Amino acid sequence: MLAAVACPPAFAADGTSILFIQRHADDAELFFLFNQAKKEVNFTGRFRAPAGIVPELWDPTTGLRKVVLIYRHRAGMVEMPMQLDPRGSVFVAFRIGPALEHWSSISKDGNPVEASRDFEIVRSQENSSLIAWVPGNYELTSESGKKRTVDVPSLPPALDLSTGWELTFEGLGRKQILERLVSWTTLPEEEFKCYSGAVTYRKHFTWTGSLARADFDLGQLKNIAEVTVNGKPAGLLWKPPYRLDLASALKFGENELVVRVTNLLVNRITGDFALPAEQRHILAFGAIEQYRAGAERDGLLPSELFGPVTLRPAFETPIK
Repeated sequence: MLAAVACPPAFAADGTSILFIQRHADDAELFFLFNQAKKEVNFTGRFRAPAGIVPELWDPTTGLRKVVLIYRHRAGMVEMPMQLDPRGSVFVAFRIGPALEHWSSISKDGNPVEASRDFEIVRSQENSSLIAWVPGNYELTSESGKKRTVDVPSLPPALDLSTGWELTFEGLGRKQILERLVSWTTLPEEEFKCYSGAVTYRKHFTWTGSLARADFDLGQLKNIAEVTVNGKPAGLLWKPPYRLDLASALKFGENELVVRVTNLLVNRITGDFALPAEQRHILAFGAIEQYRAGAERDGLLPSELFGPVTLRPAFETPIK
């Protein structure tokens, strides 16, 4: 029907299947996009939108909003390169307002690029900057044809923080040193194998990279992590990818990193099933007898900060 009246669809995603809901508000046209896949997806989002609008991205997990700086107009549509995390989602809001300086295309070393974790364009007041984690020659082109070139020099390699952690099992009051990250269920002590609760990981490291942007990546973990750097809370991570920007908390020289990981209650339940009633840790045990068959089938669930844990410096420069 839309094709018959030459009306494009409200939203389309090139190269992948993205679910969406559209809603009209008094001051904005809103789209909610959801990636059903268990992997990260990159695509070009095409939105039916009139001229004179400015697109924004709203992150439903953090509440942060940012103006989109890479998009282009095509015959009543707005096209923008997009990236969604595994099972990730985002709100896209179109508001009427003055168009900020933005770019319709970007190339790196002569090759066109779309959404990528290799770079990001950010805006502060009236100025735009390029943040890049990969060196190269970046060329930005506006819809009017204006071009800007940014050369990103070689960057130091990511700092590997995967070894040498001191663990504190809070519910046990016990400490453990791990030279490499492994699941608690593989440790020889039975009280560690079946532990459920919070474990604090602590280590010190030296940072000599940029303080403009420093991407911290925990790799894989089960199940929730609270990150603190030099006594400053840096963020709560509960879904992949487990990443944070630590630049505001880092300092040159020695830093203290604390990651508080909390797993599920399942392992303590499984461990209690093997104990006599008088030795069990969970007092209301009768209420969880229903989980016995599942515990016998699944066994202990992996619980840990698995890594690899890395801290990656970035290069930031104004786009002039």
